[in-house]
Amino acid sequence: MAVNETIALIRDISVIIAAGVFTLILLAVGFVLMRLYPLTRRTLQSVEQTSSLVHSMVSQPLGLVSGVVELLNRIFAMVNHLRTRKQEVEEDVEE
Repeated sequence: MAVNETIALIRDISVIIAAGVFTLILLAVGFVLMRLYPLTRRTLQSVEQTSSLVHSMVSQPLGLVSGVVELLNRIFAMVNHLRTRKQEVEEDVEE
């Protein structure tokens, strides 16, 4: 056997061993993920229920706040308009 053939044989054996190790690692990861799936599914369902509860508790009051802010904005605009009209009338009376 020549040196080139020996190097090629070592390379081929290394590739075969690496592929076997990689396959074993993938199988182990797959097994662990399959064992964790029910736990993660329950956790995700709990998180989904909690987030929907928080959404309903937060979004409805925030929707009311925008209406109240709009009402206050209109009231302040009306008061400001009446104040400027009153000042204009007082300026006309003084002249």
